[in-house]
Amino acid sequence: MKTGLQAGAVIGLFLALYYDFFASAMKATADINWQMIGLDIILTIVMSALVGATIAGVNAKMK
Repeated sequence: MKTGLQAGAVIGLFLALYYDFFASAMKATADINWQMIGLDIILTIVMSALVGATIAGVNAKMK
């Protein structure tokens, strides 16, 4: 389950970075709220880690 947690966190990090920086690049203005971007990255990492741990737990029970 620890491996799933770590894998989910890494995937969530890259997903959040991709989404937030791409969305910021497409804005017409230069005012970027770095606090909200940081919060979104942290929340995405936590949610993805929980999903990864859940998937790892289900896979372990299926074996």
